[in-house]
Amino acid sequence: MIQMRRPPIILPNTNTRLFDGAQGGRRLFAHLLSLNSMSTWRRKAIELFPDLRDAFQAADTTIYDVFLDLLPRCREAHENEDNEELQKIYGYVAWCAHQNNKDLWNAAGVGFYEHIIDCRQAVDQFHRWVEPDIFEDISELLEWAMGQTRFQKLKDGYETKTENMQKRDLTMMEEAREFAVRRHGDQKYGDHPYSVHLDAVARISKDYGDTAGTIAYLHDVVEDTDVTVSEIELKFGKLVADCVAILTDEPGKNRKERKSKTYAKMAAVSGETQIALIVKAADRLANMRSCVAANHQRLLSVYKKEHPVFRRSCLVLR
Repeated sequence: MIQMRRPPIILPNTNTRLFDGAQGGRRLFAHLLSLNSMSTWRRKAIELFPDLRDAFQAADTTIYDVFLDLLPRCREAHENEDNEELQKIYGYVAWCAHQNNKDLWNAAGVGFYEHIIDCRQAVDQFHRWVEPDIFEDISELLEWAMGQTRFQKLKDGYETKTENMQKRDLTMMEEAREFAVRRHGDQKYGDHPYSVHLDAVARISKDYGDTAGTIAYLHDVVEDTDVTVSEIELKFGKLVADCVAILTDEPGKNRKERKSKTYAKMAAVSGETQIALIVKAADRLANMRSCVAANHQRLLSVYKKEHPVFRRSCLVLR
């Protein structure tokens, strides 16, 4: 029988082997204790999992501790088939794995992926939740942890299922619609399901490209549901998330104060995020068409009163 030895993960710009037997494991843990200064991973974790805020904010909490807390949560989500929770957990781990800082990749590999394979449901759904580039990166680690026979079975199933999934992949805009409709739930747009408004905004926006259509479906999801900007970024990318953040009203004591903050954000946009202004204009047009159709004079008068400020906030498009 071939005796497999745990594969080392190499720190960037060094020849230090982070784990190599028991001594390596202790070096790994000690190294992970030094990651506290990387605040972005902490902020994202707190935003995605606010019920764990106290644990994640503790001064001695490391990224490794975060993964240790997420592992039982992930197993429970698999057992309960809670896809929204799974999306957040795997999305967060994938975000860490994709960062330029290899310390985060090391932590994701040995703190999460190496251990989640103990969950049968996770192994069965690896193709759904672990991206191909990450699977390739962690393959040696998984083979060491699982043994050659189990890993080969996982790999064969992963490749077959991934190929089948790719044949029926939704476009990003279709995924955004499905996501938004699910998260808006039973919310209404007047007497209609909220999807009626989302479809109306997307019909106008999509002439400017799929990204605009994607943002259109998501433009209210942070403001009106418990979805966070970080969750949007994990699923749809930074540009979409930044645009949704621009379109989301900030807290205020009344509509005038809330809209004033939003219009200020819109007036300050530049570069790629200007696409948010197109979606905002489409949103306003869809709202006004709905008001005319329903003879909603009071809201129409509000839009007319706001129009000069609204127009100035969009002048960057000229």
